Amino acid sequence: MVMPMTKMIKLHKKYLAIAFSLLTLTLILNLLAWISDDFADWHKKYIFPFWQSFMAVFSNLFPFSLGELLLGLAVLLSALSFICIFLKIIFKLLKVRERFCGAFLRVTVMIALVVSFVMTESCFILYHSSGLEEEYLSDISFRKYGFEELAATRDFIVTQANQLAKEIDRDEDGNPVYNGNLNEEAIESMQALSTEWTEFSGVYSFPKKLLLSEFMCQQSMRGYYFPFTMEANYNAIMTTVNFPSTVCHELAHTKGFMKEDEANFIAYIACINSDDKFFQYSGYLSVLNYINNDFKEACGDNTELYKSHVSISSLVKSDNVFMTEETEEKVESNAVISTAAVKKTTQNFIDTNLVINGIPEGAVSYSNVVGQLLYWYDDSSQTVASSGN
Repeated sequence: MVMPMTKMIKLHKKYLAIAFSLLTLTLILNLLAWISDDFADWHKKYIFPFWQSFMAVFSNLFPFSLGELLLGLAVLLSALSFICIFLKIIFKLLKVRERFCGAFLRVTVMIALVVSFVMTESCFILYHSSGLEEEYLSDISFRKYGFEELAATRDFIVTQANQLAKEIDRDEDGNPVYNGNLNEEAIESMQALSTEWTEFSGVYSFPKKLLLSEFMCQQSMRGYYFPFTMEANYNAIMTTVNFPSTVCHELAHTKGFMKEDEANFIAYIACINSDDKFFQYSGYLSVLNYINNDFKEACGDNTELYKSHVSISSLVKSDNVFMTEETEEKVESNAVISTAAVKKTTQNFIDTNLVINGIPEGAVSYSNVVGQLLYWYDDSSQTVASSGN
């Protein structure tokens, strides 16, 4: 049955009105977030928590990552859209009338607009809201630290890692193993932060393993926050000792803290204040490279000065890796695209995404956690435990 022309025109106008309204609303929200920190803070305080709670309850109904599934469907949808565009051009040249391609492309555009709106609500606006530093570490920018403070904090972290390395469970080959409930302990550790940082109370989405973890390894990615489902996801084949800190890092994103350095710091505090020694160890390892690299740089060419401080044990060094050699060989042998190309593309994407959202230093912001660590151990007023367990 052929639809009357007048009805088709009405439907087309309705479609354009909805699409234009959604696009306009998305642009306005992004613009408001860029020009008004107060608006971004208001959104984070009054709008985001309801959306986050709903999505957490909904996503927890599924044992797999909805975000990963939708990302796969998005790739398929994009491929089909290009095919439809090509066919539409061909049909037009042949002067053949068709409706399917046009309808499919309209649906695709609408989906893209909805996704853009959702990502604005659950991610883009939050980049411009007050983060942990503005809310709870307000005078951090006024603190100045020298070599002694850096060395003391670094030595403390190394000492804690060295000790915990001898206390955690290991398999017959000496590799760290975790026998607890990762999701339960991670969520409890994050919720414990709410005694001082109120945003971390409430419901959480269950962290989920990524099926495409080998591809994640090629990107050197430990975890991922999908803004359109607000899920915390983690790489299932990286070394186990990375699981707790990665999961807590991604859970920090689900609570509205988008800046990578702050998510690193939040994960660190959550882990070291856990009663679980494996979590504590993961927390210390998660910041060890950052602070040790800064310490090495501060020592300069004075290698004796560096060696005079606490040494990182061989056990910690062997544990402090992203993936085992066996896993790396497997990833390389199964790779469809070269790891070098994947890493370069991923790095460019991360840098671009962060810069677009107001983080001009790009991925380098991950290492800003060192400044937050120095402030934390310098500030005796902090009531969340700062000395580890």
